[in-house]
Amino acid sequence: TRPAGNPRDVEEAARVLLQAQRPVIHVGQGVLYAEATDEVVELAELLQIPVLSTLEGKSAFPEDHALALGSGSGVMSRPVFHFLGQADVLFAVGTSLTRHGMATPIPSGKTIIHVTNDERDLNKNQPAAYPILGDAKLVLRQFIDAVKDLRGGTAQRREGVAAEIARVREEWLQEWSPKLTSDEVPLNPYRIMWDFINTVNAKEAIVTHDSGSPRDQLMPFYRATAPRSYIGWGKSHALGTGLGLIIGAKLAAPDKFCVNFMGDAAFGMTGLDFETAVRC
Repeated sequence: TRPAGNPRDVEEAARVLLQAQRPVIHVGQGVLYAEATDEVVELAELLQIPVLSTLEGKSAFPEDHALALGSGSGVMSRPVFHFLGQADVLFAVGTSLTRHGMATPIPSGKTIIHVTNDERDLNKNQPAAYPILGDAKLVLRQFIDAVKDLRGGTAQRREGVAAEIARVREEWLQEWSPKLTSDEVPLNPYRIMWDFINTVNAKEAIVTHDSGSPRDQLMPFYRATAPRSYIGWGKSHALGTGLGLIIGAKLAAPDKFCVNFMGDAAFGMTGLDFETAVRC
């Protein structure tokens, strides 16, 4: 079943979103399940709202988009940290907003609009002023329509948001440039990942990581540009899980360039599964 949200609740929350000074859209894995990427893009562009994704929701919003902040977990990109800290309204859709070390910490004092299809998520860890139970794709379409109705078909323009995102991202990358372009020996893992990012076409790849260092090193910098082009995980899985995930991804999408970043400990756990993959 795919329920829509209560129309009165949606309209009330849409008014809050329109009146917000520094809103942020926070997308989770539910947007991928609902196949609602187009709706998130449409709403973000309509109101010029920056978008961040959860670790598991990474790739639900194209991260090469001018309004993309990147992704957050226990670590995050600088634009996520910057805009989330200044946000007055957080529009969370398709995420449980669970408080966890692998989840983006939500600073206090935010007015939260929370869209989820699981009633157990509502007010579980984060108090939501505007809880809405429903399918992400359907509820996002309701929000788009409500915003257009409330604005008379025109959109409020928040000038300069995209430029601010680009400026913050560029300053952040400049700070990290010594590691991202390091020539040190042994190789710095950031250098390996940065070369990968600048070599591989993200639209033609599916990328994942293992838990621990590779996840935290890769996730903030890698820009996933198409739905399901990145498999983010890490809450309760063991080292080595990424290898099984990427084998599954290759079986599901044999035309994609499928890559798993793993460290020495993960390789020690599941290295023999390379032989399994070749044999099968």
